[in-house]
Amino acid sequence: MVREATAQDDRAIGELLVAAFEKTYARKMPEVVMSDTRRAELRDVASKRQVAKVWVYERGGEVVGTVALWPAGAPRTEAWIPGGVDLRHLAVDERHRGGDISRALLDVCEAHARAVRAKAVCLH
Repeated sequence: MVREATAQDDRAIGELLVAAFEKTYARKMPEVVMSDTRRAELRDVASKRQVAKVWVYERGGEVVGTVALWPAGAPRTEAWIPGGVDLRHLAVDERHRGGDISRALLDVCEAHARAVRAKAVCLH
């Protein structure tokens, strides 16, 4: 089930992001080294929720997926198309990959982008 993230989800989201980024980047881009600063940024979900919409996919009471969508023109957005929203931090727990979780998270982002009449969805 997809739902908007709350403060109670912040720790789980942060750890999910760090694990997903480290393991995914380690396999696909071995030259990328995750710094402690980057880990801290990924774990700072509370600050992210102040600006961006953050959703989680919950299964059996556990957060197993997440995604964030920065609004057009928001601080720290990296959307390169004026009026575009910035989709970032899509991550799924490796034990739950290969199913419908990413699709469900992307669907909620697309629906929100349409609801706010975004000109585009920029993938970071």
